[in-house]
Amino acid sequence: MANIAFIDTIKCEKLGIMYLSSVLKERNHKVDVFLTGTERPSKGFSKKNSSSNYAADNNKNVQDSFIESLINFKPDFVGFSSFISQEPEVIETFSA
Repeated sequence: MANIAFIDTIKCEKLGIMYLSSVLKERNHKVDVFLTGTERPSKGFSKKNSSSNYAADNNKNVQDSFIESLINFKPDFVGFSSFISQEPEVIETFSA
């Protein structure tokens, strides 16, 4: 089955990602959410059902850590979740 990575730019639960992730997992795909920057999930986020990889690492540049985590996941598909005001940052980050 496919490895599917969702990339999120803010620390809040997004129902769209949650619904898609649930359906994909039911069909035996490996799904993970990667949070850019140093933000952490908001209160109430359940890590119990997620192997989410977070970019913040005290020993590395945050951006390098985020990219390394994403590469190590080896996604077949990548989905982005961001606000329109974040478009330039998202395009710059992932255009390489």
